[in-house]
Amino acid sequence: MGLIRQHVNNPELILSCIALHSVLILLTNASSKIVKNSSSGLLRIILTEIVSSFMFICAIWEKGLWFENVNETYFHFATAAQVIYFTHFMPGKANPLPILAEHGIATMLAVFPFQIAGALGGARFMQEIYWKIGFLPFHSTISSGKCTPTLGIDQQTGIIIETALVLLMIIAPQIEKALAKNLNLNEDNAVMLSQAVLVAFVVKTFIRSTGAIMNPLLSILINFHCISSAPELLQHAATYWAGPVAITIFMGLFKNGQVSSKKKSD
Repeated sequence: MGLIRQHVNNPELILSCIALHSVLILLTNASSKIVKNSSSGLLRIILTEIVSSFMFICAIWEKGLWFENVNETYFHFATAAQVIYFTHFMPGKANPLPILAEHGIATMLAVFPFQIAGALGGARFMQEIYWKIGFLPFHSTISSGKCTPTLGIDQQTGIIIETALVLLMIIAPQIEKALAKNLNLNEDNAVMLSQAVLVAFVVKTFIRSTGAIMNPLLSILINFHCISSAPELLQHAATYWAGPVAITIFMGLFKNGQVSSKKKSD
């Protein structure tokens, strides 16, 4: 541990993060089995998203401590690892944009309040229970309710960046899948690893400008304590909601149009 401390601060946070992620796997797997065996349709989506949003925020909150308190480079490597972790172990999306793309606006509007509930539960668990228990001395120094706004540039540029990043995350898997197919690689693994690297790079590049959030649910949880007026709420919605939602709808319509055209030609 002493050797590790020469390169990083608070290395015990790394062990804590690994332990938390392991426990979340066990809890999520058990919850997912119950949900799968006891529900279907919209109810299953809602329950799955509650579980996933809880898991997502717990993991993000603990790993988020690395940025300023461990090592920034380690933080970005952990971001890539977390993408793989969520792909394998998170049963739902914990993001309203994929729900919108897969199920439409009505389902997204029905599910999103429950995503918020699950995410708030995860944040509450971390701040009021996990950190306060004091598994690590560092955890007892964390203050809840701290305002850490993610928008570090002007609003117009922020809107462009967040919208472009969401568009990139929609388009990139298709390109990665095509490349994997041409190279005779496993498409699912190639996409997962490529997305992990891409997300880590995007976060490293844009974390100080917009936070590179690309997820309206996460944006609400991170900026919750910073929104204290109607203008601030509108600024938040315009930056982290309007563009990403619009581009998701547009790409969905574009994809459906391509499918319809292909069917007609066949």
